[in-house]
Amino acid sequence: MPNIKVYDPEIGGLQVDERGVNAALQAARRGSAAYNEAAEAVSAVGNMQGRMAESTIKTVGNEVVDYLQHREVSQGSAAYAGLNDKLTQQWNEIAKKADPNDPTVAQQFRETVLEPELEKFGQSFLTEGGQKWAETRVASLRNHMFEKTAADMGTLAAGAVAQNVRQMSNSMSNTAMTDPSSVPHLLEGINSSVGAMVDSSPYLKGAAGARARMELTEKMREGIVEAGAIGAIQRAADPEAEAKKWGERYPQFISGDKLKALSANARQQMRADRADENNTRVLQEREAAKASDKRETEYLQKLYSDDPKELSQVSTKAVVNDPTLSRTAKERMIGVINREFKPETAAQASNTNAMGYLDRLRRPEGDPDRIDSLEPLYKARIDGKLNKTDFEMLRKEFAEVRTPEGERLTTRKTAFMNAVKSSITGSNPLMGKIDKDGDLNSYRLMVDLDTKIAEYKKAGKNPYDLLDPSKPDYMGRPEALQPYQKTLQESIRGQAAKLSSGSKNLTGPGTTITGIEVTNAPAISPRKPGESPADYLKRTGGR
Repeated sequence: MPNIKVYDPEIGGLQVDERGVNAALQAARRGSAAYNEAAEAVSAVGNMQGRMAESTIKTVGNEVVDYLQHREVSQGSAAYAGLNDKLTQQWNEIAKKADPNDPTVAQQFRETVLEPELEKFGQSFLTEGGQKWAETRVASLRNHMFEKTAADMGTLAAGAVAQNVRQMSNSMSNTAMTDPSSVPHLLEGINSSVGAMVDSSPYLKGAAGARARMELTEKMREGIVEAGAIGAIQRAADPEAEAKKWGERYPQFISGDKLKALSANARQQMRADRADENNTRVLQEREAAKASDKRETEYLQKLYSDDPKELSQVSTKAVVNDPTLSRTAKERMIGVINREFKPETAAQASNTNAMGYLDRLRRPEGDPDRIDSLEPLYKARIDGKLNKTDFEMLRKEFAEVRTPEGERLTTRKTAFMNAVKSSITGSNPLMGKIDKDGDLNSYRLMVDLDTKIAEYKKAGKNPYDLLDPSKPDYMGRPEALQPYQKTLQESIRGQAAKLSSGSKNLTGPGTTITGIEVTNAPAISPRKPGESPADYLKRTGGR
């Protein structure tokens, strides 16, 4: 208990008046009786003053002590709350970085941080009541921090064990999926592995350790069995039958619904794998075909080049040993190379055949006569139906038709040729019949149209202007088609040549042919653009 200094304050109004004492002394001299009486009176008054002073001092001292205790407890409560928060934060920071398997972490905190802080807090109280209150708070906070540190370390230890078990479980599950036959061996080692980890932890004891061991081992078993089932079912030719086997072998670790889902997924995966394999194969084939076509084009460019150096690079040996070319491409190229050593196909025959192939190239998808590969064109070249000029033209057309823009332009060109063809093949003003040379003239128009389109593209012009009747560049105008139509003179000469080739009497100039004098006939006026055969004969008087 603190040593409280007691002060004896002067109590005003209770001191003996000196004048009264003098008077009493004077009276005492007059007589002893009066003196004794005065002395007794003075004694009585002094006793009363002492008792009153003692009572007053005790009361004042108790009030001071009570005030000091109250102030210490009030200030100490706020300090206690701050100390509690401070210690909690310090422990949380330590626990955050602590090794969960180190049993000294909590003990070091208690000895080096907790106890010094608690001692310092208790020494700050001076009154007996304040010290008693501080002792109870210190004991309470010590117990709380002891329980908290132990519990937190237990939680960390359990988490560390769980993490280690999870890593081990993942490794074992991967093994089970890769090798489903290893599942029995993996299940056998779970108890010893998990048990060793739990038992070696200083914070997982008793019920907590038993609970951790049970929960962790069950999860591991389920994960390993499921992984093994997945691996086995995915490899099985009959996923449903394999799933049934695993359900019968491990019913406590994997449910029937789970196995059913796994087998269904395996079936779906098998279909997806087959589809992926097929898609991959198709893509590879397309890429190979694309590379082969590109190389084939390079060989053809060299074969038809005017540069002897490039021409010398093309041989059957080079083609056979070229790994980029497909087998079909090699056979075609060998045939094309051998064709070069034979007489070239006549232009007229090649042109006529080219028109037929061109028509088939431009037909819509689904048409049975549509040419969908280069094979017919190569065969026609090898068989002598196409010269190399027409063959190259048709190859380029084949490639162009199969692009979005090329298909659109080809559709317009086809419509254009269909619209003007009759004015070319039916342009014989003499006979009024389909001109047998019309197909050749149509071919010339088609070649010239393609050339013109290429020129427009190179110049940055719109090639569709050549096919649009509303444009001044439209190639279907009568004056534009006139070079491809047969004149009357050409018809007469053609008919005369045909007739003369079948008559011995038609020998030369001046000869009369069925009443018509060919050589001496007057000059024949040409048909005007857009003029029909009937109007032409009417204007010329049938001449």
